[in-house]
Amino acid sequence: EDLEANKDKDHIFVFMHHPIKPNKAASRLDAATADNLEKIFAGHSKVSYVLAAHEHVYYNANTNTLTPPEWKKGSAPIYLVTGGAGAPLDSCGDNTGYCGAFYHYLVFNVDGDKVKVQVIALPAKLAKPKTKKGVSNE
Repeated sequence: EDLEANKDKDHIFVFMHHPIKPNKAASRLDAATADNLEKIFAGHSKVSYVLAAHEHVYYNANTNTLTPPEWKKGSAPIYLVTGGAGAPLDSCGDNTGYCGAFYHYLVFNVDGDKVKVQVIALPAKLAKPKTKKGVSNE
């Protein structure tokens, strides 16, 4: 209903916790729900990006490069996991695509019917050190 109510928008960004296209299969949203959502998103031409964060890594399911492809009108949604914002980092799995276990944030540049994403890695010296239990000291 939300997608239908906003079909006049140029871009729709979907944010969710468990990814539809994860780095590790065990982190995936349950299969039936993920498959249904993927079909729904593919059927709405304005869904530009689907972002999840359950995995504490950066994962680009679309290509094996750090930078995801530019989204253009008529493109399929681009799926990213962006979970490296401060919690202890996970390890990467063996899925295809690009995975990096580093602290980061994303910058979206919307230019008409195109969207580009820039992945900004934080310098290691800014990352919070972990205690022996894997919990941040701050």
